[in-house]
Amino acid sequence: MVLFDDGKLSGYICDEQRRMFVQEATNDKNK
Repeated sequence: MVLFDDGKLSGYICDEQRRMFVQEATNDKNK
């Protein structure tokens, strides 16, 4: 994973990761 010094970019990436993580956790619960 590429890390950016730009706060906006890193924050955006963190939001995307969090969204993906939540989606995976929800999928696991529904199985």
